[in-house]
This record gives sequence, C-alpha cells and structure tokens, in this order.
Amino acid sequence: MYIRHMSGKNSAGANNLILPHGGLLVTRIPEEKKLEVLRENAINGFKITIDSWEESDLEMIGIGAMSPLTGFMSSRNYKSVLENMRLVNDTVWSLPVILSVGE
Repeated sequence: MYIRHMSGKNSAGANNLILPHGGLLVTRIPEEKKLEVLRENAINGFKITIDSWEESDLEMIGIGAMSPLTGFMSSRNYKSVLENMRLVNDTVWSLPVILSVGE
C-alpha cells in the first residue's frame, strides 16, 4: 500500500496540482515483488462473496479513487458519515463505503 502526502507543487515548484481529497493519495496496488504471495493467499485463503457494488467499491479503494480511505469503513466511520457527513478525522465524506457481512 502506498500513502502519499501531496504538497500541491510540481517538480518546478509551481503550485498547480490538485490535492487529493483529505490530502492523502492512497493506492492499494501491490508492488510486483509482493504479487506472488498475494496470489498464493488468494488461492488458499478465506473466501467471501461480494456483490457488484462492493466489487466496484473495492476496485475504487484499490486504485485510490476513495482516498483517503484505505479500505472499507469501520463502524465508527460509518456512523460518523451517516450522522455528520464526515469521517471521524473530520474529513468531509458523504457516502458510506461498507462491506456487507453475514451474522
């Protein structure tokens, strides 16, 4: 996982970059050297079934489109978003991003 703090400045020092929401660009795309271990874990690990909405959310988390989220929301963030339209760290966020679980 990469988490990158963005300054808003390009290599020439000009302040012309748009900062990611929350100030962090988070991508969950693994480095090449970790792929084999992750593939092995995917084959032998615990399996869950997700729907198409969760699959889409998972992809967006993975590529950084949900920055600054690093995964599906915790119950604290979920409740905060529903009640305040903000994450617990006070970042504006209006849409819950959750993974359905059985009992």
